[in-house]
Amino acid sequence: MRAIGTRQVCTLCHGSGIAPEVAAVRNALYPKIGHAGSRSSTSGASFQ
Repeated sequence: MRAIGTRQVCTLCHGSGIAPEVAAVRNALYPKIGHAGSRSSTSGASFQ
């Protein structure tokens, strides 16, 4: 299994510098994700 690489567009919704308005929409659409800015994986995105 290998991880999916992070691209700049990924950090618009995942990471530590998310704009408050983006975070509000993301949290409304995906309430179970939780802290997408944490260092731990929130999606488990990988290739097998």
